[in-house]
Amino acid sequence: MSIRSLFAPLFTLLLLNACISNETANSDTVKQSEIHQDYHFGWSGDAQRWTASATFRFGGPNGTTLHLVDPSEVKLNGKLMKQSKLLFGGAYYELDDDNYEAKNTFRFTDHDGKVYENGFTFEAIEFAENPKQTGKNETLEIALNREIRSGEGIKLSVEDTSATYSSTIPLASAQPDAEVHYDAAKKKLVIRPAFFRTMADVPLTLVLEYSFEQELEQKAAKGGELSVSYTSRTIRLERRDAQ
Repeated sequence: MSIRSLFAPLFTLLLLNACISNETANSDTVKQSEIHQDYHFGWSGDAQRWTASATFRFGGPNGTTLHLVDPSEVKLNGKLMKQSKLLFGGAYYELDDDNYEAKNTFRFTDHDGKVYENGFTFEAIEFAENPKQTGKNETLEIALNREIRSGEGIKLSVEDTSATYSSTIPLASAQPDAEVHYDAAKKKLVIRPAFFRTMADVPLTLVLEYSFEQELEQKAAKGGELSVSYTSRTIRLERRDAQ
């Protein structure tokens, strides 16, 4: 899969598991405390658009999907999510937009009127410049639109014609000798020549990535998960021999 592709929502990956039910029932016919919530949010920097999904299942993560019956509903950042259908049957809810917000909250109201709010906060991170070329023996420095903070787990992924190479970006203060790191004093991403040593001698594409999965803070007895995937805009880089 190209690093420029938007991460597939979890509900499509779940279809690969034959044990998962894709039948649908009305949410007012089940015990509300037995509803499992599953949320996904993905941003594509190249497309400049995000997509989000919410799936509700009776009895757990493999249970029957639910059609939310009024007054039950799900919203993302105050916007009502619309019902759609899984590839092989079953219901889920979706929303997409081109306006990225750092703070995002899914708000699910069950048929009994109980509200569950779950979300995440992640500030968009992008390359602030595209150097186009760099010397094969030069340390490459690229300005970013914001600092990388301790513990964020942001990755640099580089793709040549046949493979993708990834590295989680530490702070220089923590790992000053790392081949890839963020220098807070310079406010730049630093990539040493050694990082490229096994890559093909072709123009490369670079992208910043961030992803995580976590259990929900507000959930019923059957729990739930939230997953997030973020990819920056892609930049292209040619490495040249010394003149």
